[in-house]
Amino acid sequence: MLAVVVADVEVEDDYHCERLKVGTSPAQLRALADWLVEREA
Repeated sequence: MLAVVVADVEVEDDYHCERLKVGTSPAQLRALADWLVEREA
């Protein structure tokens, strides 16, 4: 299991973060890659 956090810290005095838990199978890792691309991470 992987726990991934993407944080947007460019906003002054505030930040936004998204969390995702994924498995490590090839299909789940591809889904993680798609999730990261959507967030420009």
